[in-house]
Amino acid sequence: MDSVFDSILNSRGEEERKREEAVPEEENSPKRTRVDEEEEEDIDIDDSILDSISPEEIDKMLKEADKVEVPRLDMSGIKQIMLELEKLINTNQKMRLKYASEPLKFEESEYALHEQLKKCDVFSTEVRVYPTLVKLDFIGTLSYLLSHDNIVISTDVIRLLDDMTDDSTIMEDPTGESVGLIDEVIAKAIPQSLISNLERLYSDSTIHHDGVEATFHVLSHLIEIRPDVMESYWQAQLPRHLLHFLEGEDYDEVMMYASELLFSLCAYKQRVDSFAEHPEWVEQLLVVLSRWRSHDPESLDEAEILENLFNVLCMMIQSSAVLPTLREKELLDLLLIPIRKHKYARAAALKAADYLLGMRDPQDAEAFINKKGLKYLFPALLGEKGTGLKKWTPLDKLDFENHVLCIIQSLLGLDVNSVYFKRVMKKFHDDDYAKCDCILEICARFLKTKERFDAMKEQHAFDVTPEEAEEGITAEEKEYEKKIEMGLHVYDTAMAILHILMKDAPCNWHIQRKVYEQGWQLNVE
Repeated sequence: MDSVFDSILNSRGEEERKREEAVPEEENSPKRTRVDEEEEEDIDIDDSILDSISPEEIDKMLKEADKVEVPRLDMSGIKQIMLELEKLINTNQKMRLKYASEPLKFEESEYALHEQLKKCDVFSTEVRVYPTLVKLDFIGTLSYLLSHDNIVISTDVIRLLDDMTDDSTIMEDPTGESVGLIDEVIAKAIPQSLISNLERLYSDSTIHHDGVEATFHVLSHLIEIRPDVMESYWQAQLPRHLLHFLEGEDYDEVMMYASELLFSLCAYKQRVDSFAEHPEWVEQLLVVLSRWRSHDPESLDEAEILENLFNVLCMMIQSSAVLPTLREKELLDLLLIPIRKHKYARAAALKAADYLLGMRDPQDAEAFINKKGLKYLFPALLGEKGTGLKKWTPLDKLDFENHVLCIIQSLLGLDVNSVYFKRVMKKFHDDDYAKCDCILEICARFLKTKERFDAMKEQHAFDVTPEEAEEGITAEEKEYEKKIEMGLHVYDTAMAILHILMKDAPCNWHIQRKVYEQGWQLNVE
């Protein structure tokens, strides 16, 4: 049926193209646009263009422009558009019932319905009409058409919803009344209908691709305005569909939106725990991530998708409900491959490994050591500048350093009498205590920054103003944010490692001597 409908669309498009070619050049010029009186004085007209056109030609052009129907967006105009839409819906229903086995008999009614939906696009240009549309139950009509058997009609509706729910337009409405349309969309369970409709859009055709992209737009718009709508997304099992589209081979806008939506869903009210009820979703995500074990992203978009998905993985690691499933799926093996091969995903994998070892399960730390993870930690601290695809910012570099240091700190948290702890300490003894020097140099690098921070603290720079107090901001939060901004979270982690090393006699002797030789004002006692 869709192919039949596509053919009629194509044939109509060809007819329109031929008509345009047959129209004289002056008739093919831009049509007039209605403007408010106060706007007219701002329009500049190039008189030289008018001079080149005869009065007869101008008169002809104006007559042609007057034939263009401009919908009125008052109550009467809106009702007229909607009544025509309802009429075409009823006609299409009757034709489908009467000629259920003969699609050619009702293709004209479907084309007319398609064209009328295009006329409804005008509604999205004026948020002031949204309250009227809600009152006339236009959203109810769209909800009905969303499940239309013809996927072209359904996609027309999704595109219209995309335009009408654009959060940037709605949030700029000075009256605030347009938000009522968003509430009506949610009340009519359109998000659930959009999600269930995704299964109809699994093929690779252009119309299906456009439908998926518009669906993700609508779902994203609703989150921006009403974040709690994500509860219904979980109930409708949106992650299952997102993971399906993330399995695709082409890194396009659909995959980008899927990764962003999945991240938003997992960050919402600890709902990431829901993955524990669907181990197949966990496995799907790990399969998607496994693509970057041995190759680098080919574009910045693909790199952003990778980072979004690794951030989802980090949230899953922090979920005590999901973590056992990740361990069963041999998560650590997946993380160590890009780390070992120095691929683009190495930074994201080290971050995930930090989260994993930060859960303080000795078995994870022991497995990391057994799988030769130690071999790649210290080289990662030296000279890391990102890849040619994406150069790191100073903050990227600091975050990377901190994740590596946090892994080392977690490993040093093992039982001091265990063979695993001794293997970690041996790394600090090797190469004339080169690893101790690495930690010391990181600490020394931040000495002046630490002095500036301490001076700010003494000057009460982090005291809360009355305005900040009203917003719920605390002095501790301001202090923490400034620490991150200045990179002192890296200093704190390195110092914590240094204090552990000082409990080892050989390391203690070397560190004391190095600090004295360099004249560093480090409190290593």
